[in-house]
Parts: sequence; structure tokens; C-alpha cells
Amino acid sequence: PISTEACLIRDGEAYRLPATFEEAMAAEKVALTSFFAAIEDEAKSHGCAPVIVAHHAPFDLRFLIQRAVVHGIRLPHWWPRDPKPWSPGVLDTSAVWGGREGIKLDTLCRALGLKSKGDIDGA
Repeated sequence: PISTEACLIRDGEAYRLPATFEEAMAAEKVALTSFFAAIEDEAKSHGCAPVIVAHHAPFDLRFLIQRAVVHGIRLPHWWPRDPKPWSPGVLDTSAVWGGREGIKLDTLCRALGLKSKGDIDGA
């Protein structure tokens, strides 16, 4: 069995993270279901189709598709099934700001005067 002891500290408050594999899987399913529902609700409230904004969208959106499949979550009809940076309903900040070569997220954050991701990497 997979077991971890971890907590998240946000705004001075400590939150317990799931400690077992089963808890982590259940929490991920709730997070994904809530994520899709929130986007759907927001789009409906504005009377428009959703546009998913991501940095390196093909990786991020495909990952979310795979996690939804693992949990048996039906994707919303508007979700890009084969996401490309130029797909309808997708805005890829790496492609928009960096062209064909893309731009690193840390570089884009610095250019926009935003806090960067720090020491976190994709690994």
C-alpha cells in the first residue's frame, strides 16, 4: 500500500493531504469533476464556449484527458480531444508568447513581472 504523510500550508493554514493511495485517487476524482463543472458553469453564465488556457497545452490537456479516463469521468462535449496549440477552444501561452519554439514558463513570468514557479520543474 502507498502511504504518505504530507500537508499543504496555504495562507498560514495547514491542510492535510490524502494519506493513502485510495484517498489520493478519490480526491483527484473530486478535483477533476469539480474542475470540469466549474468551467461549464462559468461558460454558461457568460453564454460562451470555454477556452482552456494552458502553458504547453498539448501535454497538460492530454494529461487531464488521461486522468479523467482513469476515473471514468466523461469529458465535457467541448473539451479538446486531440489538443494542439492552435486548436479551437485552446490558448497555449507557450505558443502565443514564444511562437514555434515556445517559451519557458519561468521566462514568460519574468517578462510579465509575475512570480515565477521557482525551483519546481516538470520532473
